[in-house]
Amino acid sequence: LLSLLKYVFRTLFFTIAILLSLMVGLAALLKTGTVSLFVKNQIETLFSQKLNGRLEIWKFDIDLPGEINIYQTRLYVADERIPALTLDTLAVRLSYANLSETGLQKIFVPHIYLGGLKVRASQNDSGQINLAKLIKPAPPEETPQETSEPGYDELKFPHIEIRNAEFELLRPNETLTFRDFNLESELSLRPNFLNCVIQELHFDLPEKDFKLTKGIGYFVL
Repeated sequence: LLSLLKYVFRTLFFTIAILLSLMVGLAALLKTGTVSLFVKNQIETLFSQKLNGRLEIWKFDIDLPGEINIYQTRLYVADERIPALTLDTLAVRLSYANLSETGLQKIFVPHIYLGGLKVRASQNDSGQINLAKLIKPAPPEETPQETSEPGYDELKFPHIEIRNAEFELLRPNETLTFRDFNLESELSLRPNFLNCVIQELHFDLPEKDFKLTKGIGYFVL
């Protein structure tokens, strides 16, 4: 489960980081539907450039500087035809953003809500999860000095709320489905580092006849 959450969280918040950097940078223009559509297309294009997959967003509403709502999002891994992730609603409340000469350095988002999240992860015989394919391998000729650094130092999310989610893990010999997955947590994200405090967690795992009614915890990835 931790391996699955690792790729899910990193994928979700990488997407949010791209979205917020574009939203803040174009805040003065985001008052017309035409420009909003342009930015949506740019987000989808950036996602396909940075990761080995594609992102489809049906609609989003923007009320800067306070709130961003995204509806009916689908994420596909590599050339898969079935989405690995679907999301009915993503609501982001933006409280503080600081742009400097080097790009997006600090961002404060007091609340993120994800509703109707469904994740389909498949694991092969060697244990690799399909979501891991989202990360593109670095070109052989690329050196550490030439590698571009992420456009942020740290992202902090003090309140993340996931409601009515479902995680399906397809293994060679079994299928595990985490139903009625609900989570409240605090998360900080840096390049190659994820720190999460779980304030409330409950889910149902029918294949194992197991139900977690309330869980709290802490993990670092």
